[in-house]
Amino acid sequence: MDKAAVKLVPSILAADFARLGEQVAEAEQAGADRIHADVMDGHFVANISMGAPIVASLRRVTGLHVETHLMISAPDFLLEECVEAEVRFVSRALGGQRQFAATDHGGFGLKEELVAQLRAVGHEVVDFGAHGLTPNDDYPDFVVPLARAVGEGKVERGVAICGSGMGASVCANKVPGVRAGLVHDHFSARRGSRTIT
Repeated sequence: MDKAAVKLVPSILAADFARLGEQVAEAEQAGADRIHADVMDGHFVANISMGAPIVASLRRVTGLHVETHLMISAPDFLLEECVEAEVRFVSRALGGQRQFAATDHGGFGLKEELVAQLRAVGHEVVDFGAHGLTPNDDYPDFVVPLARAVGEGKVERGVAICGSGMGASVCANKVPGVRAGLVHDHFSARRGSRTIT
């Protein structure tokens, strides 16, 4: 076996968190090539672990690369924090997330494209319809079942699409326990999902 091809990358999840700095330094002195940090949110996976501030604190005790594996439901939210923490390698778990979508004829093409993209990166997608392009269908027939599933806690989030987005948002917001927002860009989607509870 080529020893140069084998890399020693200990996970800090195995460390004693009361002695984290010491144990990372010990791993480096023992020949570790990098340090591995798993950031878990208790939702994507059952465990909860550290966040970017703990990863950032490791910069004070090691010169090794700290690779960070984001096992969280919304990994894009932590990417900026990882950059600020000077994390040099980030991986994210993609598979296993369930996504939910609903639309009428007005957003049918967009929904089909979104569903295909989500499935291509390993998400399970529950499609509330429409399942075909029918000009006389109406968004409440598809958005209300999706919103009820969210309101009843069967699913955490869903994407409701219509021609303008206004009707789907208003319709979903009429269902108890649901807070829907109309978004047209990544910034609004990210900010909205942080503040809508």
